[in-house]
Amino acid sequence: MRTLVLIGCSLLLSTTALSSEKLTAERYVRQVLDGPAAEVIAQEVDLAEARSRGAGLWRNPSVSWNRQSLPGSGVAQSTEDIVWLSVPLVLSGRTFAESSAAEDGVKSARLLSVSRRADLRRQAMVLFYRAVAAEQRRAVIEETRSRFADVSEILETRAAAGETSGYDALRLEMEATTIEDRAAGALLDLASAKAEMQKLSGAAVEALDGALVPAAPKASHDGSPLASRLQALELQVKAARSRASAGRRRAIPDPTIGAGVLHQGGEGLPGFTGYYVGVQVPLPLFDRGQGASATEEATASRLELERQRLLAVAEASLAEARRRLEVSRDRLAKQSENAKRGESLVEIARKGYGLGGVGLLTLLDAERSALDARLRATERALDVRRAEADVAFLTGAYDEGNTR
Repeated sequence: MRTLVLIGCSLLLSTTALSSEKLTAERYVRQVLDGPAAEVIAQEVDLAEARSRGAGLWRNPSVSWNRQSLPGSGVAQSTEDIVWLSVPLVLSGRTFAESSAAEDGVKSARLLSVSRRADLRRQAMVLFYRAVAAEQRRAVIEETRSRFADVSEILETRAAAGETSGYDALRLEMEATTIEDRAAGALLDLASAKAEMQKLSGAAVEALDGALVPAAPKASHDGSPLASRLQALELQVKAARSRASAGRRRAIPDPTIGAGVLHQGGEGLPGFTGYYVGVQVPLPLFDRGQGASATEEATASRLELERQRLLAVAEASLAEARRRLEVSRDRLAKQSENAKRGESLVEIARKGYGLGGVGLLTLLDAERSALDARLRATERALDVRRAEADVAFLTGAYDEGNTR
């Protein structure tokens, strides 16, 4: 019994630990890639595969039976029964072109799925660090607000001793109200960031665990920009041209061959059985597939232009993202040093104010400068994370080998 109690307690403790585990960037990305948005992307692949099952198939053969009465002399009437089997033949190679187009369509859908999942990963990383930045801003503002409370206590002590005027109290109250407003804004930003995270993953977002400032600069990726999406467009061009080829092949007639059995007879009449063979060839005088062929050729041209445009845009976007990453890292380094200077400035001002050698306005100015410097450092760190995610997405570092 004691053993069962101990096992139950250990299970309860492990469950509590798991439920209180903070959400890391890796766990959040996995939630997104296993969530409803990723399932919608997977359904696009399933849809393409379903459509491909009916492509490139021959038409079904048909069986027919006919009976008719034949005019005769006297009372006896003869009848004629015909059983006919017909098989349409596709000798133009159109079905091969159609199946090739469907196969390329499935491959394209899979590559697009990889690209879209990579974009989901990029969005997840950006949203996660946006929320981490909001938490950090809130913590910085809360820390400044608590220091204002300490200053308020010193000021009340001096006011009771008659060492300060009402101006200082009013000035501190105004600054504290401003900090309160900024704290409320930071809470709203954090709630908004977590709401966006929940929309993307479909799961509730609790406490976060992640360092906003990268531990070390990540290596720059050297992959081709948007390779999966460009390959998907290339396959779409190929599929459209295959469909155009299939349309042109409709100018080659698809004959239908048939064979059957004929039986004539009647009551009191001798029976006769023979065979039927035949062939039917349509004449493509009017509809030769020219409409479908022209449409698919125009589609292929449009997709090729879109691929060339995307290639140019991708190269420009990658160059811009790498430049933005480089500049953001430099700005982060400078703002981090500036934030350290701000903290040193506050420490000097607080000591001077406590000793009476520094006035309240000087202390408030130091606190405001330090707060602004720390908040700017937070924004620059978020800029670095965004630029890292963009570079990783554009170079294919977020691409996966599978679509699920």
